[in-house]
Amino acid sequence: MCEELTDSQFLLDLVRRRFTMKYGQEQRDAERLEEMADRIEEKTFKLHWLDGPATDIKGTDIADACRRAGVGNGALLALDYFEQTDETA
Repeated sequence: MCEELTDSQFLLDLVRRRFTMKYGQEQRDAERLEEMADRIEEKTFKLHWLDGPATDIKGTDIADACRRAGVGNGALLALDYFEQTDETA
């Protein structure tokens, strides 16, 4: 019987087994990776600035979106508010 692994345990196990996979494991691993990707879909956020036009950024959450867009702590001081504009990108 196969025990259910957390996503991080699964990824570690996948890396360890990369070159020693048995027939059929590749398909199960691909399906699991696809399921994981579906859970962490990117979302779109709109940043509303105090002194300028709004900006759309994308990420798995607002922190990830700001990091990817290069919006740091200094820039956040000029932020009025943000909103999630859609469920997924």
